[in-house]
Amino acid sequence: DTAVTIRYTVASNGSCAASSSDVTFTVNAFAGTATNTTPTTAICETATKTLTATPAGGTWSIVSGGGSITGSVYTPANVTADTAVTIRYTVASNGSCAATSSDVTFTVNAFAGTANNTTPTTAICETAT
Repeated sequence: DTAVTIRYTVASNGSCAASSSDVTFTVNAFAGTATNTTPTTAICETATKTLTATPAGGTWSIVSGGGSITGSVYTPANVTADTAVTIRYTVASNGSCAATSSDVTFTVNAFAGTANNTTPTTAICETAT
């Protein structure tokens, strides 16, 4: 943030002296426009997704779909059906500069389970089933 002083001056006129008036105000640094660059590819509920955005220094939040965020890693909640998840990246306001945010939506697919083939491994004759 930078203090700026602006002076307005009325020039002298003959025997009338010049006059001036100063005003000081602050110019706030703009932190940047939030751009959420997280890939929108679907993930399985057993996976995580690394969140990416610019500029650095913003905060992450879950708008819809559940789960949790630690640092910049999203971990989905357990889901019973494919679920749309919306993640928001927000760059905070600074003085008179407003906050900005950017959303990305992706799908968390329900995990169908681990395959477990329980077919017996005993040998059979080629004429048997």
